[in-house]
Amino acid sequence: MNTADPKNWLPLYGDLMYQYCLPRVNDISVAEDMVQETFLSALKGLEGYKGEASEKNWLFAILKNKIIDHYRKKSKTQARSEERRVGKECEA
Repeated sequence: MNTADPKNWLPLYGDLMYQYCLPRVNDISVAEDMVQETFLSALKGLEGYKGEASEKNWLFAILKNKIIDHYRKKSKTQARSEERRVGKECEA
């Protein structure tokens, strides 16, 4: 049985999630975006929420995955930039 109540997510968990995210990404706008993206992902996956974990834990698990994805993407971008830089140095 799905007991999640999306209309209460922002007032109940928004600030907590932001406070959790901000020191991990060190960027205000990125943290705000991640919290919003977490709520959107949760809405899209609401049918899959079975209530086995608390709503709060479920939302934080989504947020943690968003943070991990952020650093994976950032790492790939930095690696590509480094490859381009090294390539240009070799051509010179």
